[in-house]
Amino acid sequence: MEKRDRYIKRINRSLSLMRFEIEQLNKINLTDYNIIAENFYKDLLVFYGFELKNLNEKKYNAESIDLVDEENKIAIQVTSRNDAKKIHDTIKGFNKPEYDEYKQLIMFLIGKPKLKYKADFTKKNLFSFDKKKDIIDVDDIIKKFRSYPAKQLEPIVDFLEKKSEINEKSDPDGKSLRFIEHFDFLMTKYGRFISIYTGALLEAKSDIDGVRVNKINVYLQNLSDDYLTKYSNNPKDALNELVNYFETEISTSNTNYDRLAIEFYLLDELINCNVFPNPKT
Repeated sequence: MEKRDRYIKRINRSLSLMRFEIEQLNKINLTDYNIIAENFYKDLLVFYGFELKNLNEKKYNAESIDLVDEENKIAIQVTSRNDAKKIHDTIKGFNKPEYDEYKQLIMFLIGKPKLKYKADFTKKNLFSFDKKKDIIDVDDIIKKFRSYPAKQLEPIVDFLEKKSEINEKSDPDGKSLRFIEHFDFLMTKYGRFISIYTGALLEAKSDIDGVRVNKINVYLQNLSDDYLTKYSNNPKDALNELVNYFETEISTSNTNYDRLAIEFYLLDELINCNVFPNPKT
């Protein structure tokens, strides 16, 4: 494999892990990690073309804006939310007199990817905001990095290595290394489903009490581990058979089901280490 390809895979893996960790923690209302991510991206975005400062260091608990590029007069809101209301609220806050020196607002979504927004964020041209250019997410960062030659990618990889404590925190059990050959495939598939199924999954889980959750977790761990052993530690094959198993079980009592929803649920539980649990040491 060429050096450039190795660099791209390393960058994609690191940033994807961090994004999914943020999503998982936000699901249980643990948002402190967003502050760590905010400073991490302040430094990473130098490679994207920005020269950023954390506005919260200059002005404690600054509203609407987190990072600023003083030279280019750009203000950036770093957020794990991707809903239209968050964008509307940020634009409204950005248009206060205290931010008059900045000419452009960028929404940087570090959790769920951006959507196809139908809303008019300009309020009929009252505000200046281009939803096609001024909303970026982690996928946009990765996409731009993919266009770089190996020489430009190397310092990015070095940066990620120096920030390894963040990456270790994002993947404490080393699942990405355990399934390294299949990791990108599984993460990409999970990412495609997030905007479609996350809401329904959270709603379904909210009705399950703690005792049942523990029972489900143990059941998934045992069953998925059996399938993983059967398929020689190949998570793609084992996951496919797990989906087939649950599809068969559900179809006996309910013909109205969604196979992709089953797959998303199992991928979500894989990230939570309830599917293909890591070996006990």
